[in-house]
Amino acid sequence: MADDFDNSDSGDSGLDVDWHHLERKSYTEGFREGRSTGSEESMQKGFDAAYKLSMAVAKHFSKLRGQLAVLHHIQDSDDSTYQEECSKLMEREKKVMKHIKLNWSTEKDKNHTAMDWINMAEQK
Repeated sequence: MADDFDNSDSGDSGLDVDWHHLERKSYTEGFREGRSTGSEESMQKGFDAAYKLSMAVAKHFSKLRGQLAVLHHIQDSDDSTYQEECSKLMEREKKVMKHIKLNWSTEKDKNHTAMDWINMAEQK
């Protein structure tokens, strides 16, 4: 009876082949999953940084528009002047956002503040 289990001619090389196949498959799937997770994490970090920056820029210009509205109300200035100033602010904001969009991927120092980006955009 012990001979039934100790038979070295049983050809367990089929099990070895299956095991190696499963091992390769697991390695390949693990590599793909790791690469995918790494890409997702990297993309998320980039998105988070860009979102934070764009919100800071938008906040800056919203604050300026608010100050302009208060001055318009207090000084009771004419509406065409107010509208002209608001248009100028919107154009400045668009210019900054376009500058960020065009230069984000090539900018080596991603730690610039919103004001740094605003100043860089306005220098061009």
